[in-house]
Amino acid sequence: MCLPRQQGGLGVMDPTTQQSALQLRWLHALMVAPFQANGSIALPYLAQLIAAQAPQDLTQFDYRLLIMFPQLRPSPMNRTDNPLSLILHAIDKIPKEFSQVVINAHTCLQLPLEAIYVHTDDIVLSRTSKRLLVSSTHTIDEGTQCIRHKQGSEIQIHPTLSTRFLRLVQNCRIMLQPFFIQTMIHPGLSATGQHLFVPVTHENVDSDPFLLAINLGSANPKMNTSPGQYRSKVSSPEATIRGTPSMWKKFWLMPLTHATRNIWIRIIRRKIPAKSTLHRLIPSYFQSPVCPICCTKDESIEHFLYKCPLKMVSGMNSWENYFSTPFSIEAIHEAIFELQFPQNNQASRHIEPAIIIASIITSIWRIHWTFVFNTVPFLS
Repeated sequence: MCLPRQQGGLGVMDPTTQQSALQLRWLHALMVAPFQANGSIALPYLAQLIAAQAPQDLTQFDYRLLIMFPQLRPSPMNRTDNPLSLILHAIDKIPKEFSQVVINAHTCLQLPLEAIYVHTDDIVLSRTSKRLLVSSTHTIDEGTQCIRHKQGSEIQIHPTLSTRFLRLVQNCRIMLQPFFIQTMIHPGLSATGQHLFVPVTHENVDSDPFLLAINLGSANPKMNTSPGQYRSKVSSPEATIRGTPSMWKKFWLMPLTHATRNIWIRIIRRKIPAKSTLHRLIPSYFQSPVCPICCTKDESIEHFLYKCPLKMVSGMNSWENYFSTPFSIEAIHEAIFELQFPQNNQASRHIEPAIIIASIITSIWRIHWTFVFNTVPFLS
């Protein structure tokens, strides 16, 4: 339903995506630093609720990191009954591309390990490892003020997991994100080499670079993501696209009733309740995929429409009455699923082929369900 009409959908706005897009008004307000209530009663409450979840053992912490990175959030914050649930879900859906981000070492230490490496299929870290702070495995060198790996005696938190992560990095099995590698480079060398960057000189924990990379938290409203831009960024689960844009344009222009168009679009998208489909989905109730009319073959969608012997005879008679093109399985399949219609004969030249095919489909549909529900024999 949410696919564009030229892809076989109805162009309906995805309600889940739209619900998340509407949370942007809260996200933008919560992400702006310094925080401003702007006369709102709810905003200060939400901000305090987030800030209360910040780690108590850190002297500096930007509460917005909790919103940005799910691994930093305590378990109660991820519950669906949390007042922040919809807001957090909205930001979690935004694709995050931080290759151009530049941050300082103090901000880096407060990120989860999940955020600082490039994800690949061959390396899977445990949930606990992903939630570890970078400060568990790295520290700031007192001399250079750059990030460095911790040595064995310096690792105090989850030493086994922390050591394993560092070993994977040293063996080049885990690739670190560019913004993290930059914090390991001396500021004097930032203007050399192929990848130049301007180092961050302040020591404040600051999530602004991450927020600006996804167009959130800017004091200028024009720089922030709009609901429309959010919907284009956040893709819904991909549905199988059947047919070409020109075919669907032709489909929507055909002079059909709503009932007939509803049946036909379900057929093209292979969403009709054929017995084989019902047996696959609910085998405990539909114990057999066999066609209830002929009782000889499994009822696939094609069998439901025209391969069942009784339905084939009915369809063939109608076909020969209206079309000059010889009847064949391939011809009727192309007419129903690809909208490649046969030539009318002389007697039916004033009737559009689409209306004839639609009448055949509707007749088969109604007679089939009359047999299923009322046990009226299917007479060809």
